[in-house]
Amino acid sequence: MASDERHDLAARAWTEELLRRLQAFCAGQETHESLQAWARTAAGGPAPTHRIACEIHLDLWNAASRLPPGDPSCPYILRPVDVVAYARQLQRGAVTIRLREFAVVKASLPAIAAQLGLESERHVLDGLGWFESLQFASPGSGRVFVLSRPLQRAHADPTILEAAAAGPEVDARDLLRDLFETLGIDLADVLELPDGFDPESLPKHTLWRQDDNGNRFAVATFTGLRKAEAALQRFLVLKHKQFYWLEDAPA
Repeated sequence: MASDERHDLAARAWTEELLRRLQAFCAGQETHESLQAWARTAAGGPAPTHRIACEIHLDLWNAASRLPPGDPSCPYILRPVDVVAYARQLQRGAVTIRLREFAVVKASLPAIAAQLGLESERHVLDGLGWFESLQFASPGSGRVFVLSRPLQRAHADPTILEAAAAGPEVDARDLLRDLFETLGIDLADVLELPDGFDPESLPKHTLWRQDDNGNRFAVATFTGLRKAEAALQRFLVLKHKQFYWLEDAPA
C-alpha cells in the first residue's frame, strides 16, 4: 500500500473517531474536558483538505473553555447544540459559498436568532478565539446571510454581517434591500455600510397622518418596506380617529 493511501486511511479513521466522540457527547458519555483532552492527545488528525474536520478539531481543542474564562461556575462556551451541528456537518458536508462582509448591524446576534427562530453556532477562529455565528436565508431570494461576533468580547464588538456574493458586480443596494425585508429593519438599524455606497439610492416609504381638519403630517420615513408597514400597523390597531397611510417617497 502506498504511503499516501496509508495516510488517507489514517485520516479517515481519525475523522470517524471524531464523529463517534461527538455522538457520545450528545449521549452524555463524553464531557467537555474529555473532548478537549482527546483533541489534544489523539495521534494523527484529519486530512488537511477536510476543512470541516480541521475546524471541529480546533473547536474541541478548546472545548472546556468557559465564559468568562477561568471561572468554573460559569457556563461552557461550547453548547450541546454546537456539537450536534458539528456531527451533522461531518456526516452531511457543507455547501461552500463566497461571503463578503458588507455591513454592521445594531441588533445583537442573539436577538436576531430569537426573531428568526434559529440557533447560532460557535467555533474557534485560529488566533482570534471563540466566535458565534448565525446563518440564515432570505425568503425572497434565497440569498445566504451570516452574522458573526466574537464571544469573549461580545459586549464591546458589533455584529458583523456577511452575505453570499457571486462576484464584484453584486449590487450593494440589492443586498441591503434584501436584508432589510428579511429582518424587517432599515437604514436606521445599520451602523456601517459598504464603502462608497450611497444611502440616498435606497427606496423610501413615508408614513403620513391626517388629522380631523384634513391637515397632513409626515410621521416618519423608512428605507425598509416591512418596517414601514409594521409602523403603520401599530397606529392602525389603536383605532385612532386620525387617518394613517404609507406613500413611496420621491427618489
